[in-house]
Amino acid sequence: MMRFSNVKIKYISLICFYIFLFAFGVTLVFADNNTDARYESSKDVNVNVDKAIFLLKPTDMIFNLNTYEIVPSNNKYNYTFSIANYDDTKQSEVDMEYTIDIRTTTNLPLNISLYRNVSDINSATNILTKETVNDSNGVWYNLYKVNQKYNLNYTDRITDTYTLSINFPTDYKTNKLYAGMMEAIEIRISANQVI
Repeated sequence: MMRFSNVKIKYISLICFYIFLFAFGVTLVFADNNTDARYESSKDVNVNVDKAIFLLKPTDMIFNLNTYEIVPSNNKYNYTFSIANYDDTKQSEVDMEYTIDIRTTTNLPLNISLYRNVSDINSATNILTKETVNDSNGVWYNLYKVNQKYNLNYTDRITDTYTLSINFPTDYKTNKLYAGMMEAIEIRISANQVI
């Protein structure tokens, strides 16, 4: 079995992110600039990502959200995912703690919130803090962090459920600049063994 160091995994993830940004930029250059800004949506805005992250050992896991359907709306787009220390056949044999970071491109003026283990996000507190970062290659992106580490004790079967809520304000509904644009959203879960 081949093992990659965290540095290699981060390097590969960064390369994939830049390839996506480059491909997206090429698409924008060749897109028809005379497109009118038109948005129409009849879909339910509650989307279940069907993503279950099983942290059975210390690791970094990354997944991306498909955001092509996000348009200016008074409603929020809610994506759910869960993190657990067990699956159908195994349970973690060590205590672990994990953190969550979310990285987005700066293409759309989105409002992003994350809620943990709540049934009603309207009465819950957003656990994210945001900063806009310029990396060493001059690429700007938004970095959302959860400034707390969450524990998964190996003696208990624990599942934490998260709701990522995204709002694209209706103020931008007629703005041609955002017509046809997408936002890349990458979610990273980093788990370490508690010693």
